[in-house]
Amino acid sequence: MSRLFGTDGVRGRVGTELTADLAFKLGRAAAGYHLERGVRRALIARDTRLSGGMLTHAVTAGVTSVGAGVTDLGIAPTPAVSTLLAMVAGPSFGVVISASHNPYEDNGIKLFSPDGRKLSVAEEEAIERRFRVDADLDATDGTVGSCGPDGALVSKYLDAVAGRFRFTLSRTRLVIDAAHGAFAPHVRPLFSRYCNSVDWLNCDFDGADINRECGSTHVESLDPHLGPCAIGLAFDGDGDRMLIRIPPPLEKGGPGGVTVDGDAFLYLFAKHLVTAGPVIGTVMSNGALDAALETLGRPFWRAPVGDREVFEMMQKEGSSLGGEQSGHIILKDQRTGDGAVTALAFLQVFAERYAESAEAMAKDLPAPFPQKLVNVRVAEKRPWEDDPALSAAVAGAREKLGKHGRLVIRYSGTEPLLRIMAESPSAVAVEEQVSMLTARFRDRLA
Repeated sequence: MSRLFGTDGVRGRVGTELTADLAFKLGRAAAGYHLERGVRRALIARDTRLSGGMLTHAVTAGVTSVGAGVTDLGIAPTPAVSTLLAMVAGPSFGVVISASHNPYEDNGIKLFSPDGRKLSVAEEEAIERRFRVDADLDATDGTVGSCGPDGALVSKYLDAVAGRFRFTLSRTRLVIDAAHGAFAPHVRPLFSRYCNSVDWLNCDFDGADINRECGSTHVESLDPHLGPCAIGLAFDGDGDRMLIRIPPPLEKGGPGGVTVDGDAFLYLFAKHLVTAGPVIGTVMSNGALDAALETLGRPFWRAPVGDREVFEMMQKEGSSLGGEQSGHIILKDQRTGDGAVTALAFLQVFAERYAESAEAMAKDLPAPFPQKLVNVRVAEKRPWEDDPALSAAVAGAREKLGKHGRLVIRYSGTEPLLRIMAESPSAVAVEEQVSMLTARFRDRLA
């Protein structure tokens, strides 16, 4: 029997892998688990997917059917739930209906503990056991849980985020891409506090356009909107990650912009915001980040992929800064990634340390080692290490990437994909070995 929870909650294609019945049963199991621990209410938010309303109602029915209450935040980013759990009266657990950067046909259910962190694997396994046997008793009469909307709580979250930053952009035009996602209704009231010149992109939604050729997975779509003194911000569908796009250096020109990713954020924040303690990245972090942090005298540790894994290592190592290349960044008292906090932290550094000069900031960033990531769609996620031909190909690739090269091969936790990431001081070696491995894995696993 396959595990219900993946690396980021429960996720799948709506109507086949993720159904209203599953959502109802998961709501019952999660509520039953938390009721036993004195937690009698759930905060629920969703992104803009067409299926979000259906799944929210199904989870709500499950939660209330065993006697717990529900507060519905409506459309709100994932980090709003994490932040608000510490602000609401009485302990609550969190539920987010979202499939993050996946296409609209997918959706997911993420669960958060009363202290705002994503549930541990052990907690998920305990809830899954309840889900499998459905042993929770139905509430009757006056013990049925109450439910109701409270969209005003999202404003409290936005105020809490804004309260962390004090700066004004006077020479910069922002281009903000909300990806037709969970931040779409909320970016204007937040970012208008810091900049008077903003182009708002993809802040509408129809339920089927989330992440479609926009947002942090298509950050290059910002390029036509950039120009002198412009900075592009691209969120993903649920708002827990964000990437920056800046115009190319003047001496290079050309139509293509430059992406400022999670590795760059970690370096900038380690240098200017969180100036002590270890920094936590992942196995996907570029080797140039490791070298640059060493020049700052900062220890650098690699966690497995996933913001939950990054947060857990931060707790273990006493770190106040961690994140992923994809734009998930966890700062200080956060318990999960927050694209808005990351964006405002970056803009504060940009304004105060680089006088709003993208060129000056870009010159300060470490030049990344050549790196390439390719996704191979697979029919099933079988252990590739058991295939002698694939194991031999991987061993050969590692050798040809050289002693300073890295090769990471892993399955996606949320999609039927195998990810191949190669890195080396030699761009030629990266291209050759990724091409070879892509062909080999596609032939054996597709």
